[in-house]
Amino acid sequence: MAGRRAHRAHPDLYDGATFGTVDEGVAHAESIGFGEIIRRGTAAAEALPERIVYAGCSRGNLPADIDGAELYLYPGAGHLFADAGGVDYDEPAAELLIGRTLDFLARLG
Repeated sequence: MAGRRAHRAHPDLYDGATFGTVDEGVAHAESIGFGEIIRRGTAAAEALPERIVYAGCSRGNLPADIDGAELYLYPGAGHLFADAGGVDYDEPAAELLIGRTLDFLARLG
């Protein structure tokens, strides 16, 4: 896709499937079911160390909707709004994301 860079999510909750548009990705997620995506993410997280930050952007945050997770939305920001080299880059939203992330990590100690 011209002007866009591919990105990978870890863990891969979509069994390697990739999509040309956000709408295609959302349709795929809906076909799997968000409950199944959460189950896959939770299962993948069980193998991780106890003290780890598991963060996601976009649909990647669904598995984080458990136990004290923080969720922030960035209305109007594009899909990869924090990627300074991407077409969706939104500097104010990216700076807010970075600030919130650093604050969160500081609270963890």
